[in-house]
Amino acid sequence: MSALPPDPIDASLVLGQALGEAETVYALGGAAAFLAWGVRDTGAGASVQVFAAPEELPPVRNILDSFGISLDGPAVQEVPATDSTRVEVRLALTGSPAADDAMVREAWRTRSRRTLRWQDIWVLSAEVLAVTELLGTREGRLDDVRCLVEARGFAFDEAAARHLLAGRIADAEQARLADEVLRVRPPAVS
Repeated sequence: MSALPPDPIDASLVLGQALGEAETVYALGGAAAFLAWGVRDTGAGASVQVFAAPEELPPVRNILDSFGISLDGPAVQEVPATDSTRVEVRLALTGSPAADDAMVREAWRTRSRRTLRWQDIWVLSAEVLAVTELLGTREGRLDDVRCLVEARGFAFDEAAARHLLAGRIADAEQARLADEVLRVRPPAVS
């Protein structure tokens, strides 16, 4: 079993590199994606989304197993970060009912090739990253999403993010905060 680096961002980069070398479709989320989009290290956890057809699972499982990450069970599965893995993995089986989820389709369709720490990687689009973080709102994360929207400026597709968010937030206060955070503003002029 290979050990992942202690830093969650480095750990997700190692996983991404291994998945990419095996020609597996993936996208990094969390802290690595924020950094790739030009937002400071937010302290967000690291995450990797893996998109695979059922017949592609054996090599994906082998790669993840080699790092001590096991995937068992349903078509879409989240494996939370642990002390030994430090990276949350989300597996979405393409062609399954779970893959019909608009968020999974959009995450796969809009992932973006970026460079982080001199390594070419696939990351979640800024819009999917923002919505994912808003749906899992924890203290301090709204500021991270606000910084992401500001960093992308008018390149941030506010309408696409709002479309993905529609119907996913039931709490009125959370909806108000999301509305405020997603509002694209012109960059400040100093």
